[in-house]
Amino acid sequence: MTGQVFALDLGSTALKGGILDSEGRWRRQLSAPAPPLSGEGLLRASDPRAWLGAAARMYKDLAREMSPGSALAVARQR
Repeated sequence: MTGQVFALDLGSTALKGGILDSEGRWRRQLSAPAPPLSGEGLLRASDPRAWLGAAARMYKDLAREMSPGSALAVARQR
């Protein structure tokens, strides 16, 4: 299949990923808890390696179903 997109949403409570086909239909979706935040008040921090690891695991799981040359879309609210 051509024209696929690996979509990844790095949310504050969860990472969501999936494969969209060329017609814009979801072929598969996954979610995983977001890495924990630390800090107090308005100042928060998280470990970027934990985010990268979670995104890589999601990609690895979905990559088996993607065609070579698939596009990547990433969304992050913060």
